[in-house]
Amino acid sequence: MTMLFAHISRDPYSSEIMKRISPHVFRWTERMNNRNIVDAEFPDVAPAYPPDDTPPDTLLPVLAHLFSDCAPETIATIDVFNRWLDAHPDLPPGTQIQADPEALPGAHPRLGEIEFVQRGTSFRRQGFASAVYHFQRLMDVINSLDAGDRTKFDALISSVGGEALLSAHFARRIKFEFYKYLLA
Repeated sequence: MTMLFAHISRDPYSSEIMKRISPHVFRWTERMNNRNIVDAEFPDVAPAYPPDDTPPDTLLPVLAHLFSDCAPETIATIDVFNRWLDAHPDLPPGTQIQADPEALPGAHPRLGEIEFVQRGTSFRRQGFASAVYHFQRLMDVINSLDAGDRTKFDALISSVGGEALLSAHFARRIKFEFYKYLLA
């Protein structure tokens, strides 16, 4: 969503290409930014959900694909965050996260280099604090589920191969204040 919306659908030139070549993807980026509107062309239609909150079978391969492609990178990022914390055990709450003391603080503080395998190919890149922070927010929502909903959720995640990602543990919480990632 980030790349498709922020970097393509908002730009006049690239959005025109997107509208022409992939109109359904462009419409999806619009819908993703109108959380209370099912379809911008039908704003009065109320949202409808599958019976018993059961996801459609067609969604399961998409979820499995997301977990197989995204989990290794996120897990590696959480691991590098935890290693950075292990190397600096006495950092007080409120410390700005920036693993490279020589770098200027920026919008995406780096935690260090990560390496992960995706579809049989090894990748190396920087791990960013924002990924850990957003994963933390996701886990907060998951952990707020009541027992019945959590059981259903865990069964779904197990069926699409997401257990490894959702069992990842970050050693400390992060807070985001005044456009900075800080240790909680």
